[in-house]
Amino acid sequence: MIFRPLLGDWLHYDTSIAEVATFAEKIYLNHDLGGFTGDPQFVADTWAQKAFSKLRSSIAGNYSWRMNHARTPDEKKRMAQEADFAFRQAFALCPTSPEALYRYVNLLVSLNRADDARLLTETSLKLDPKNAQVQSLLEQLKKSPRER
Repeated sequence: MIFRPLLGDWLHYDTSIAEVATFAEKIYLNHDLGGFTGDPQFVADTWAQKAFSKLRSSIAGNYSWRMNHARTPDEKKRMAQEADFAFRQAFALCPTSPEALYRYVNLLVSLNRADDARLLTETSLKLDPKNAQVQSLLEQLKKSPRER
């Protein structure tokens, strides 16, 4: 993983949204670095978090665009997987990044994964409880149909 020195070696293609949310709460909300194998200086540097997250979110956006313009089902599936993974990384790098959150939520909703979108939004709101835009997003997601 390219972000291993920053976050540790726990985030992989099969890492669940719940695991990402748990990581964000443990590291960024509770400041619990027990067992953390990443860079403690990185998680203390909000500017670095925002910068790396923005870059990774931009790359995820490219994958998302390619997913929406894929010519074959196989290409669409691969691009969806890459976009999902890159957005998971962007969120883990900075769970309060509006860009990472909103763009990832849009992808998840488009993939009929509203429950995952709600979980990420709730996690981001725990880290920034006075953020009215994230509060509004959560309310919108609560009104959307549940996954089946």
